[in-house]
Amino acid sequence: MKALIRFRISVLLLVVTVTGCSSSGKETAERSQATGKYYIQNCASCHGTEGGGTALGVTLRGRKLGSDVIRNSVLNGSARMPRFAVSDTLLTDLSQWIHDLK
Repeated sequence: MKALIRFRISVLLLVVTVTGCSSSGKETAERSQATGKYYIQNCASCHGTEGGGTALGVTLRGRKLGSDVIRNSVLNGSARMPRFAVSDTLLTDLSQWIHDLK
């Protein structure tokens, strides 16, 4: 439960940092929230709420995964990971999300 609370605070801080004072801040915040929601619903059960991994999925936090590796993994899956049908926009945002995990 504490990890989920820390994760949600991290999401909020990321949204505030990303949006800054730009005119498209609301759109950016909405996209960031959608990405966080998608991650929690589809990735966290295996990769952990903070990207630290579980017995089912590898650690994402702190790894230097290229966007092409993330894209391939999400779209094609692997031996243990299912494939996901996502939009290019969500895939780009999810890749950035994973890069920002610390």
